[in-house]
Amino acid sequence: MPRRYVQTARAEAAQETRRAILDAARATLLGDGPLTVGIGEIAARSGVARSTVYAIFGSRAGLLAALSDDVLHGAGLDEVIDAYFDPDPVRAIERSFHAATRMFAADREAFARMQVLAKI
Repeated sequence: MPRRYVQTARAEAAQETRRAILDAARATLLGDGPLTVGIGEIAARSGVARSTVYAIFGSRAGLLAALSDDVLHGAGLDEVIDAYFDPDPVRAIERSFHAATRMFAADREAFARMQVLAKI
């Protein structure tokens, strides 16, 4: 049986780069001054080339979608989804409402700025 070749170090490095870019995008989103999320600034903050950001996320829109997903899941989206699927409909509504409230409160500033970006 042929031995399977796994590039663990490379996969970990790619994951670290992706995380660094998302962290830089978040810092840019929450920074002082005008609300801009430029690829050049994010690349510089994360220590990678602009082409690396595009290679990982495809576009600015792809990066913003990944950032939104990261913020949502980090703030508790999984709890909201779990509550939504409660078999008791009344309890599902109550749990969903409370979970969503906790989620938005957990990262209020990021959600507010993402809503503004969505409108722009």
